[in-house]
Amino acid sequence: MACGILTPFISSVTTGMPPAMMLPQMMVELAVYGLVAGLCEKYIPQKNEMTKLYMSLIIAMLAGRIVNGLVNTCILSTQGYTLSVFMMASFVTCLPGVILQLIVIPVLVRSLNKNIYKQPEKVLAE
Repeated sequence: MACGILTPFISSVTTGMPPAMMLPQMMVELAVYGLVAGLCEKYIPQKNEMTKLYMSLIIAMLAGRIVNGLVNTCILSTQGYTLSVFMMASFVTCLPGVILQLIVIPVLVRSLNKNIYKQPEKVLAE
């Protein structure tokens, strides 16, 4: 959750992306991703690691998108932010990014877990 809040802020300050006007909703969305993914990982009673990871990712992405829509509605409601705009922005235009996350994140998690469990004293020493 903390990474979700801090990463967009640090990126905005250092690179200008995301722009300041998009920063609040992005920080909230990414914080929800982190919080929900962590809670799912802890509380979903699934023994298969990859199934649990995919379930956590999908639930976190949906929750983050919904919260982003709520924040955008509060911030942009006077500027014509509608349900169709929300649906397009949250579920259609971002589809390549969602697919990329569903491919890359499990590979990274598996790789990190394999390295940590294989040589925990070496990883912890670094």
